[in-house]
Amino acid sequence: MEEKFGAEQKNSYSAEKEISMIEITAQVSDNELYRILDEFAVCKVEKFSSETSIVKFNAPEVSWLVPFLLSFGSAIKIIFPEKIKEQFSLEVKKMSAHLNEK
Repeated sequence: MEEKFGAEQKNSYSAEKEISMIEITAQVSDNELYRILDEFAVCKVEKFSSETSIVKFNAPEVSWLVPFLLSFGSAIKIIFPEKIKEQFSLEVKKMSAHLNEK
């Protein structure tokens, strides 16, 4: 399944020239996919398994991006770009360390 959006459906963030955009590829649970579709300019959606899809979307490169992605919990797997994947992983490790503190 592929969805393409025209000029009339551009993400409102693209009008903000000072905010750079980043293309993200992620594997997302179909139960949570609507959150990506509602929030970002989606370039492509492909069915991956019976319960997940691979989605490519453009997002603003802002401080709340990784926390937003973390809100998906285990329903998301970041595939690309590597720097978002690393930031995501680092935050998960920090959260895990907090759980193990006494």
